[in-house]
Amino acid sequence: MSERILDLLDSIRQSRKQYFVREFEALGLGRGEGSCLLRICENPGISQENLSRLLLMDKGNLARRLSCMEEKGLVNRQVSPQDRRILELYPSEKGLDLLPRIREIRSCWDEHVLEDISPEEKERLSSMLQYIADKASEMLKNPEVSAL
Repeated sequence: MSERILDLLDSIRQSRKQYFVREFEALGLGRGEGSCLLRICENPGISQENLSRLLLMDKGNLARRLSCMEEKGLVNRQVSPQDRRILELYPSEKGLDLLPRIREIRSCWDEHVLEDISPEEKERLSSMLQYIADKASEMLKNPEVSAL
């Protein structure tokens, strides 16, 4: 049963990802660029390192994605005035213009997949999923928890 629950969560994640890829592609955004742009708009000046942690993304992959986004004129990278080793990320005007549509796409997904679930069920499901997410995060942080 446990395996089935996690398989279902993975299936939901994959469906959501494919939906976003399709919808964001119509906006001229590549794979993962919508989520990346959203987080930069919500956290202007965020460092690449902190964005990498927030998105649970490898630093190298994020750097490549940001280069593409910079070439498209969606984001700007600026050297931090406090620490020249840190690159701060800011949305461009073009990136900010896409923000309402990105939020609309995400909201449409959420509303559709959760439309028949009561507020109480949503609250209970959210609590259970948060517990699972915390356990998963704990497992990554604790090298002593291993199948080997």
